[in-house]
Amino acid sequence: MIGLKRGSVELLPHQSLWEDVAAKTILLLRSLLNDVAIDVQHVGSTAIKMCVQNRLLILPWESRRWTA
Repeated sequence: MIGLKRGSVELLPHQSLWEDVAAKTILLLRSLLNDVAIDVQHVGSTAIKMCVQNRLLILPWESRRWTA
């Protein structure tokens, strides 16, 4: 099975904890990816204040073009 089990996502009120978790995770990703990652963003319901959240942290990132 790919993804989450049906009915396993729970919507919760906004929690500022997710902002802290996202910020720390972005710093970790940037340190691991060094100069490969151009940008890392926190998006989705956990990034929006006053929005119910699904507790899934979404951190898309843009990378430099790799050449051989």
